[in-house]
Amino acid sequence: MQKDDFESWIVELVADVQHAIWSHWMKYMFSCGDYNEDECWVMPAEKATRWERQMKTDYGNLTEREKASDREQAVKVLAAIEEHISKVATFHEAAVK
Repeated sequence: MQKDDFESWIVELVADVQHAIWSHWMKYMFSCGDYNEDECWVMPAEKATRWERQMKTDYGNLTEREKASDREQAVKVLAAIEEHISKVATFHEAAVK
């Protein structure tokens, strides 16, 4: 596997996981709100306030509970990489030679 091939492969792998994480989040977020009669979706003010605060907060300043949630998502990315680690090892061996 060439370096460009490896980079493309790893980008696609991580992008796939990121999309799954985003999709899961969107399903959750939409489950927290409701559609009005005019078909506008509205979220509860307390959720909007909390999510806006989290959005504006650096990871290091999040609460431990919030960090734990982000760590759960990071584990999903690492799990996908670990599942395909043999490709990473093969690339590394070829690069060292």
